[in-house]
Amino acid sequence: MSEPFISKKDEMKNTKEERYFEKVIKHLYNTVFKFSKDASGECIFTLSEGRIAEKMGMTTTALHDKSVKEVFPEDVATLIHKTCEEAFKGSNHSFEIKLDEYYFLVYLSPIIENNQIIEVVGTAIDITDRKLAEEKIKNLAFHDSLTELPNRRLLEQHVNELIKESNSSSFGILFLDINRFKYINDTFGHSFGDKLLITISNRIKNMFKKDVIYRQGGDEFIILLPKMNRREIKETAEQIIAVMQNSLSIDNEEIITTVSIGGALYPDDGDSVEILLKHADAAMYYAKRRGDNKFQFFSKNLNINSRNKFKMEKDLRKAIKYNQFELFYQPQVNIDSGEIVGVEALLRWKHPDLGYISPNKFIPVAEETELIVPIGHWVLETACQQHMNWLDKGFSVDRMSVNVSQLQFNQPDFVKSVQEILFRCNLSGGSLEFEITESVMADFPQAERVIHQLNELGIKISIDDFGTGYSSLSYLSRLPIHKLKIDQSFLSPLNKSNKAIIKSIIGLADNLQLEIVAEGVETKEHVAFLSEQNCKLVQGYYFSKPLPVEKEEELFMKQKS
Repeated sequence: MSEPFISKKDEMKNTKEERYFEKVIKHLYNTVFKFSKDASGECIFTLSEGRIAEKMGMTTTALHDKSVKEVFPEDVATLIHKTCEEAFKGSNHSFEIKLDEYYFLVYLSPIIENNQIIEVVGTAIDITDRKLAEEKIKNLAFHDSLTELPNRRLLEQHVNELIKESNSSSFGILFLDINRFKYINDTFGHSFGDKLLITISNRIKNMFKKDVIYRQGGDEFIILLPKMNRREIKETAEQIIAVMQNSLSIDNEEIITTVSIGGALYPDDGDSVEILLKHADAAMYYAKRRGDNKFQFFSKNLNINSRNKFKMEKDLRKAIKYNQFELFYQPQVNIDSGEIVGVEALLRWKHPDLGYISPNKFIPVAEETELIVPIGHWVLETACQQHMNWLDKGFSVDRMSVNVSQLQFNQPDFVKSVQEILFRCNLSGGSLEFEITESVMADFPQAERVIHQLNELGIKISIDDFGTGYSSLSYLSRLPIHKLKIDQSFLSPLNKSNKAIIKSIIGLADNLQLEIVAEGVETKEHVAFLSEQNCKLVQGYYFSKPLPVEKEEELFMKQKS
């Protein structure tokens, strides 16, 4: 059978169309390519054109008659060769590959003539922008945007992988919290706080060979320690604490931060990521209550305490919402005349189910959860309103004494809120006394600024529990302190050593021209000794226990009559 006749005109037309086709595909951004098979059955290039192919040096000129294995890295070549073999069997395929910094979506289809597959044609579409966007989204989903550390979601994945792979091998989780971060943030600003978090995360990260630190959120970090036992975890926590005690320089400010760390060990302290994190968190809070730069391992007793604390926190929030707090008032008395010269406002919580709860139980929880700030604000306003009420009734109460917590004292708007309360209650600052503990002086520049501002308002400052806290006494000569309060622990027992301490405190107050008041006065022996030492102001059960408003007014009426 003779070959079909092709005229010269038709041949020229076909040649022109082929040239036009080559011109078109050369101007395509994505790549068009073809494979055929050589004698050994290898997939070889017969065509590769497009602007991205030209950019990568992979045009027909460079690749013609080359096999897939000659052109691509082994992993990519294996995938392409395998898929190409499938296409030569008559099926269509698609897959993704990465070459250099580019990502491609590849489609392969067989070319069939006379019921035979003669070539495989493909397209490689550049999906780099899409893949980079996907990776960015994935990174945002599993990493903290500020510190670029892995976040809790990725931590959970890694812990679950460790649990599956552990084969009875233990690993540890450390829960780290930066102490007083909120105060630093409020004092220096959020930008400063962000830089501090980044600096701290980098400092901890540099301690380890692998990425084991995760940001839990806020000022909390998680450190995952694979293949470590209890002793090694404890040593690691102590190393972190030691490193953190070195000062940090941020925006020309020298900052020394302290941390609290809790630890949990798999499988002893939990067999899931949720339980391990909960137990490490409980241990961290216990470490925080013990003071700065402390580490604590989880124990079952901590778990019980943690549940109790959680319940109390929840109940405290209800107490604030439903106004379950009350103020009792304990007189401060002139030891010679028995005259009431002032009162101390003392917080009481009447729980709807449990009755009155001791302040020793709920105040530490309120301080730890920072609920002491709104509670303290309520105490101050209620005490001032009551004082004004008593003055309106003609009761001569010279001074209302209110306890102020360290956390409340360090609030940036504390002085402003005091001014507003005094204004609302139509009360002068001179009738108000704040009792603060010596621990406030640990941040001396802050304490100095606030105390001077309060002094300008006429408010008196009394150091509560004097002699039991901050070790430096230099603040007494540098600050407008008005009164020292002898802690009741020095009166019970009233032994030789405690008598010597009391005499020293009274002598110090006399030399500095400060008032002195002794609390916890309960016996005739206490009264006689304090009177001998010329301590004029006393407070305690010998004269009166803390009383509700009605009972306190009965004392005023008795004194008035």
